[in-house]
Amino acid sequence: MSTTTAASALTVHDVAAQLGVSEKTVRQMTRRGELVGFKAGRGGKTSPYRYRQTQIDAHIATREAATRAGRTA
Repeated sequence: MSTTTAASALTVHDVAAQLGVSEKTVRQMTRRGELVGFKAGRGGKTSPYRYRQTQIDAHIATREAATRAGRTA
């Protein structure tokens, strides 16, 4: 099983650029459970979120499939 380190993970900024949304939207999507992120650093409320590329790719694929099916995800 491979692990993703904070150094190889995507930042909020990276994810926002890939999705074409603001960093604030990425944080809101994370709070709502639409994106799965993990806290980097020592923990706590101020630790930045990081994201795995595979999870972002899956989110994009789900949105594209929903769009093709005529609904929004």
